[in-house]
Amino acid sequence: MFKNNTKNYLKAIVFLIVVYIAVFLTLNILRYYSFFSFEWQDEATNNQIAWNTAHGRLFYQSIFNGRFHGHFNLILFLIALGYAIFPHIFTWHFLLIASVALAGIIIYKLAFMQFRDCPKAFLITLLYLLYPPLHYLHLGKINPTTFFMPLIIVSFYFFQKNKFIHFLIFIILSLACVESISLFVIMFSIYAAICRKSKRWVFVPLFLGIGWFIIATWFVIPYTSNVNFNLDTENHIFHSLDRHTFSGLIRFIVFKPGECLAFMFSKEHLLLLMRLFLPVCFVPAFSLVLLIGIPGFLQLLFMKGPLLNEGSYYISGAIPFIMLGYVYGLARLDRILTKFRVKGAVRNRIIYFIIFCSIFISISISLGNNIYGTVNKDAQIYDTRFSNVKNIFDPVFYKMDGGDKLAWSLIRQIPKAASVSASGDLLIPLSHRKRLLEFGNKEVGYDYFNAEYIILNRRNMYHGAGHYSEITEEDLGQLYSLVENGKFKILSEKGGFILLKKNNQ
Repeated sequence: MFKNNTKNYLKAIVFLIVVYIAVFLTLNILRYYSFFSFEWQDEATNNQIAWNTAHGRLFYQSIFNGRFHGHFNLILFLIALGYAIFPHIFTWHFLLIASVALAGIIIYKLAFMQFRDCPKAFLITLLYLLYPPLHYLHLGKINPTTFFMPLIIVSFYFFQKNKFIHFLIFIILSLACVESISLFVIMFSIYAAICRKSKRWVFVPLFLGIGWFIIATWFVIPYTSNVNFNLDTENHIFHSLDRHTFSGLIRFIVFKPGECLAFMFSKEHLLLLMRLFLPVCFVPAFSLVLLIGIPGFLQLLFMKGPLLNEGSYYISGAIPFIMLGYVYGLARLDRILTKFRVKGAVRNRIIYFIIFCSIFISISISLGNNIYGTVNKDAQIYDTRFSNVKNIFDPVFYKMDGGDKLAWSLIRQIPKAASVSASGDLLIPLSHRKRLLEFGNKEVGYDYFNAEYIILNRRNMYHGAGHYSEITEEDLGQLYSLVENGKFKILSEKGGFILLKKNNQ
């Protein structure tokens, strides 16, 4: 009865989704209270943009004083709708975790469409929820790009169901995540042509992708963001897809093909690809669905050096196509076995064997080394607690210590409406406000003393990931000089932390 009852399997999947949401939401809440992050600046900035947008200041962030944060992320408006109900970074975590988990239902439906077998579809969905890179992504820094994962999976579902308007809606929502999604949409048009879809399936995504890319990179980003990603492409740094970096990338590919291939298929890049495909037993290689994900894989291959932990969100461009490729790769493998006249019962055992192997490998990796990035070895590491940790579920990421508790006692003394300047490690919990500055930021013209409150952790907590403005002795000397001049007063100074309030003039 259970084997042939889709409703029972869907109920089981819903139960797994609830558990999934509860586990990862709890872990993110714990890491929030323990002040752990792979990238304090960006997490605080993205959270503040959503918070400010929910409060009527569209896409504004004060940490770098601009609209957006170097990218065209219209999806932040939809995220902000959740903030209108509960204006907190926990809302971001819930929306992402829930949407990724609920995409498991789509994975189930797609798998059932291919196999007409409830147990197979259920086990593939279970594998999706157990896929280790997905867990690493949830516990990395928040980034609007990660919402692309569930949105593109739903887009693909409507593509398979031939529901063009529904497909178009979710493709547009996907484009709203970040400007580089345009390349995925263009690849979707090529995939549609290969699948011999009608002209609208080919040309609408093609022109939509090209148009969105031009508008975003030539007009929106240059006039809204004060973050400059026009990096020196001669050193092969391609973190952005603005028109300068994109043209540099094209020149690299065309004029230095040998050097380009050596750069792309370096030891670090090949190892990352192997680690992404190993939990799914390389089954997606049998599917053309990977074609759509080429831009996501190229982004990983055009990183300089290994994937750094602050770039954890980069794998969000590959994950959906790996999982979709798993479904359709298994189906292709089944057809190949049929072509070679392998009996149905034997084919069935082979498919189940592959699925169980994938689940076993995923669980094994989750219990072992499931951190896919690495620390920045060129930077000085001050906080060494995480240096030798290999598992993203290690309690060291989520446990509050005495310093964390002291920091929270000081943060709670700051009025919610007050402007604050804070050391980098304290930015995230203070980013639910209109104006927040990073103390120690050495950008030209950046006045990190211009706030109603200043809160600092004198101890540098940089652990090798992300960016962190170092507080110098000169900064502290200037701060104490302001106290002596009566411009600030010290409210608390203990345990390496100092909280100051600006005196009313």
